[in-house]
Amino acid sequence: MSDTILFLLCDSFASMSGVPVQIMENGQVLYHTGNTASPVLPVQAEPVRLYTMTAAEGLSILYFLVGNGPRIVAAGPVFTMHPSPELRRDALKEAGIPQDASVPVLSAGRMKEAGELLFLSVNHAIPDQSGEAEAAGISLQRESVESDWIEYNDAYTGTMCFYIEHGDLEQLEELMKQEQPAPYGTLSEDILQHWKNSCFVLLYMVRTAAERGGLDPVTSLHMAEQYSRKFDQAADRSALTKLSKVMRRDYCQRVRNGLIPEGLSPVISQVLRYIRMHCYERLTVEAVAQAAGISVPYLCARIRKETGLTVNNWVQKEKARAAEELLRFTDLSIAAIAERLSYSSQSHFQKAFKTVTGTTPAGPSASAGRE
Repeated sequence: MSDTILFLLCDSFASMSGVPVQIMENGQVLYHTGNTASPVLPVQAEPVRLYTMTAAEGLSILYFLVGNGPRIVAAGPVFTMHPSPELRRDALKEAGIPQDASVPVLSAGRMKEAGELLFLSVNHAIPDQSGEAEAAGISLQRESVESDWIEYNDAYTGTMCFYIEHGDLEQLEELMKQEQPAPYGTLSEDILQHWKNSCFVLLYMVRTAAERGGLDPVTSLHMAEQYSRKFDQAADRSALTKLSKVMRRDYCQRVRNGLIPEGLSPVISQVLRYIRMHCYERLTVEAVAQAAGISVPYLCARIRKETGLTVNNWVQKEKARAAEELLRFTDLSIAAIAERLSYSSQSHFQKAFKTVTGTTPAGPSASAGRE
């Protein structure tokens, strides 16, 4: 395994688990994922081929060799319980770790699970402290681990692009809170350049999704040029992560802005935003007018004049957008989606959906057997 892949694996593990990792060779630290407050761990004298958990009371450190050595991966330390000041002091002293070290808290079970995942990702075999795993032929090939990440990545990017295409900034924000960097694949032998190249790939996907959502291609291209320069100038991975989220928000917001026609009066722009935010409710013309603080006749005349559509047209348009999201990302039946969107019946929902989209909710975007 190349250093780049090994370091990326440990970076991704640390990001997901919160457990710092260091890689050592001949008593020297080659790589450390933690922050400056994370301690350099004491090197275990005789690490085993398969992983071992060593700890003072309440403190856990995981060691194992990379392949047959000489490199050692050490994950931790973590406290497996919330320590009292006395326990913290004594445990760190016994383990030879500075008292001012930053040590996260993780249950013993979660630490064991995390250690097994890290061992599996690095050595492509299931860890077994007895040393019998290899003799018993228990192994898991790299391809199966990679396939899990590919499946996750495909699902994540598909969901992300859908939200950007539909200008759904709130859902995009929630999704970005959960994202995990995939540990496999290398786009450059230089780690920073790998992450920059990953951002360029991400930019292409986001730009394509935004253009499907109606963003002007010329505007989209100019944005892509600006963000490409910013990615190229980024000094570290943290800056790239922040910039990639800014970029996605920017594209998504511009798609959202484009979904509401330009040149509308403030009151009608407010009405359309209200309809989008409340599309799961049973929206009547009266309710929308009341929310906007205007009369029904004024609302109906004004929205028709400015957009060419009625209030009900806009309500059905937003409900169809929400239905497409539910069809793609949930296992809800057609009847359940109709109920979720406050339709009086499944047939009413299907008719309204077809009027807006030209197809039924049991069409290409729905899973087989929903009905």
